Amino acid sequence: MKTNNGNGAVAASKDFPVSADILYRAWTEPDQLKRWWKPMGNQLTDVSAELKEGGEVEYKFKSDGSKDLIIRGKYLEVVPNEKLVYTWRWQAPDEALDDSEYKLSINFQSSGEGSRIDISQEAVNSRESIKPHQHGWEEALNHLSDFLSSDRSGADRESTNGSGEPSGVPDYGS
Repeated sequence: MKTNNGNGAVAASKDFPVSADILYRAWTEPDQLKRWWKPMGNQLTDVSAELKEGGEVEYKFKSDGSKDLIIRGKYLEVVPNEKLVYTWRWQAPDEALDDSEYKLSINFQSSGEGSRIDISQEAVNSRESIKPHQHGWEEALNHLSDFLSSDRSGADRESTNGSGEPSGVPDYGS
């Protein structure tokens, strides 16, 4: 994993033992995202995402003891199972996360038997505001890795439709 590319942006990468489409779904499907993404320990409670160019994205988090955290943005590029580029703006009571706007680029790549994620986050209007995010992405990717590997030995197997027949939907466990 690498972080901070030195030009006012944060970059992070990590390899995963799952396919790029499973990795993409863990990032984009609300039920999965809620299970692993907890920035600064906040619980993701609601996700609204129109996965298309120009589509809106909104993440709502429940925080401990203070105002809730909201992230809003717009998708600039969506290539299913390959790439997401979107803006986001934190709305948080924490001074370290000022009301700056960011551009987030996420690439999902097949890599040997698994996949790789590459993240780049750029501050649109303030290089200083990017600093708190360096540790955050490393921690998030570690949580994602834990999520995908915990009881995921069968992540590629299909779930059943209740009658024992495959439903065509991967079984990610509960």
